[in-house]
Amino acid sequence: MPDPWPHYFSQIRNQPQDILHQLEDTCSNFQQKIKAMENAYLRLQERLIAVNAEAEKTKNDLLKKITKHTAYINTLLKHNDSGVILVEPDGLISLINDKATTILQMDKNKLLYKNFWDLFSDEFFGFSLKNALRFDFCIKTCFVTLANQREIKISPCPINDNFTNQGILILLNDMTQTKKTQEETSHLERLKTIGEMTTSIVHDIKNPLGAMRGYLSLLHHDLQDQPNLQEMTRNILEGLKMVERLSNSILHYVKPLELNFTNVELISFLKDLCCFIRQDPSFPKRVKLKTHLPEDILNTSADKELLKNALLNIIINAFQAIEKEGEITIAILKNDNNCLISISDTGVGIIPNDLNKIFLPFFTTKKEGNGLGLSETLKIIKAHGGFITVNSRVNGGTTFNINLPLKR
Repeated sequence: MPDPWPHYFSQIRNQPQDILHQLEDTCSNFQQKIKAMENAYLRLQERLIAVNAEAEKTKNDLLKKITKHTAYINTLLKHNDSGVILVEPDGLISLINDKATTILQMDKNKLLYKNFWDLFSDEFFGFSLKNALRFDFCIKTCFVTLANQREIKISPCPINDNFTNQGILILLNDMTQTKKTQEETSHLERLKTIGEMTTSIVHDIKNPLGAMRGYLSLLHHDLQDQPNLQEMTRNILEGLKMVERLSNSILHYVKPLELNFTNVELISFLKDLCCFIRQDPSFPKRVKLKTHLPEDILNTSADKELLKNALLNIIINAFQAIEKEGEITIAILKNDNNCLISISDTGVGIIPNDLNKIFLPFFTTKKEGNGLGLSETLKIIKAHGGFITVNSRVNGGTTFNINLPLKR
């Protein structure tokens, strides 16, 4: 752009000299101010670049921290033993970890970013979620039993930010196994107490029983010329022998097991057991014995004789449960570091009220028997670090599943 000042000066050259000097000073000051503004603008640009660089660095640092903390939170959520669900004030499920989906047995994609009340009832977790979100208050802990029969401990926790409700964090803890363990511990403590009492009682009974049997034997011998009375003493002697056998069984049951652990290859062990059963004439031939045994080699540490007795107790019960013709199937399945021995029959089954009692000492539904067989079996399997589960249906058969650890 051409400089306008020479043209301007040419128009006013005839003006008084003082006005000319004044205009020259004004123009000079104006140019200085423009120069100063240009310098200020350049400094401002430099400052802006520096601020932008600092802001970018701060943003990157914040992103790194957020990424780091997000990784920490995700790791905590993934490896936490508790299920975690975050419900926002409008009912949106904005966070849920894998443990919670496992407990609820639901797909994560069907829960995350969905409305809580579209999926669950308001008191599904044992408290009113609407009231908790509305009044920012809820119970500390409660227990609920889900449809899948899991016993769940619920711990809700309101989230507040400067007295503003930000939602509720719900912690889920599966207490099913813990409750089962507590019941088993309580059961073992009761058995221990019963065992101590029984041992003392049986010892006190055995001494007079021996004396009674001795005197009755002498009386039986002296009554040879009175057959009717001698028959009565014979019956009494048989009854005393039954009482003594029961006393010995009780003492054997309450006595601690003495295990002689050796390496047992389970496949060959079960094959030998089945061969023994097929050759034993006491097992009825009307019942077919089938096996599903793989060719794998499965080793465990066990007392071979005690383990054999434990499985025979179950198999004998299976034979007795089949009134006419039927089948018993023995199978084994490897599962990680454990194996599952399954013994199934096509017998009459067990009624639901009796299913939880079959391992109790002296419980039996048979006319003959002392009810100690399955109790002894459970005792042996637990001594081997295993456990037993039972599935049964009336007139639909029964399956005993024996879980044993494999040798590593």
